[in-house]
Amino acid sequence: MSEELNLFQINGMLAFIASLVCTRLLISAHLNDAPNDARKLHENHNATAGGLAIILGFCAGLISLNHQMGLVENKQILFVVGLSLSLGLIGLVDDIFTLKSHFRMALLVLVIGLFLRPDFVVKTLPIYIGIRLEIGLIFGILGSFIWLMLMINAVNFMDGANGVAFGAISISFIGLGAMCFFHGEIGGAAMCFLATAAIWGFLTYNVGKGNIFAGDVGSWFVGGLYGAMGLLAAKAGVNVFAIALCALPILADVILTIFHRIKLGENILSAHNRHIYQRIIKTGKSHFYTALLLWLQTQVCVAAAIVGDKFAQNYQAIIFAAMVVIYIIIFAILRPRLEAKII
Repeated sequence: MSEELNLFQINGMLAFIASLVCTRLLISAHLNDAPNDARKLHENHNATAGGLAIILGFCAGLISLNHQMGLVENKQILFVVGLSLSLGLIGLVDDIFTLKSHFRMALLVLVIGLFLRPDFVVKTLPIYIGIRLEIGLIFGILGSFIWLMLMINAVNFMDGANGVAFGAISISFIGLGAMCFFHGEIGGAAMCFLATAAIWGFLTYNVGKGNIFAGDVGSWFVGGLYGAMGLLAAKAGVNVFAIALCALPILADVILTIFHRIKLGENILSAHNRHIYQRIIKTGKSHFYTALLLWLQTQVCVAAAIVGDKFAQNYQAIIFAAMVVIYIIIFAILRPRLEAKII
């Protein structure tokens, strides 16, 4: 076990350095993001497609670690890598050519449909002691498909302020990787920690001044990677509710905001700035302050997921449901107060 952890650290450092160097190079590449819709909170043209650095850093660490551990001999690992890289490619094309939203969504559905294998979907939901809901293959495929769609779009929607989405999801990866490790899914644990290291290399230039944005290439790759890793972790025995709990702060903001916009009668497919993190920034708080809030929430959720995984396996669904209720209450109280402070 100690040898494996040493390999994680060495190759994680490689992923971090590779991502850091690539991010710096991309800043000089002049591939800029214009503040041209309501979702964006920046006022000037900024370098984008920093997600390429995350991908290259992740791949550098993965290639090195594969040479030492033979990770890609596992077909499930190949599924995860293939899906996330394909999504990252679509995101890169979108960053360069700005695809129509409906066409982009069609590509997303197509890629997930091509990669999602029947033997890789979640078919059982552990609810309580002795209660397991068997949803079968059809609903398993549907549920797994929705899960992937949700994670990809959630990271993309939340990537509107420096460090918010990627800092939070990097913490989610740590929690997911730890649970994979506890359940003997060493390859999955390694990939989670490599993803975290690569994201941190990018965040070095993104947090604070926002010298570069991740772009769709980053959000689609990272969201797809977490979603696919979640399916891999579930196959290894990690509770599905613990997997979702690690990413709950991101998921809660996205889902509850969608319901809020439906209540207002807005087109949920149009660009907007109604996410809670966006409203906090609109009140005058800094991107870094807002990011810290989401990072802290994610740490709490990850801690709850790991403790539940180790000591309360049969209560994970209850823990998750309780956290969801807490978010609903907090957002119901917080949103009108934030709106009242926005000029």
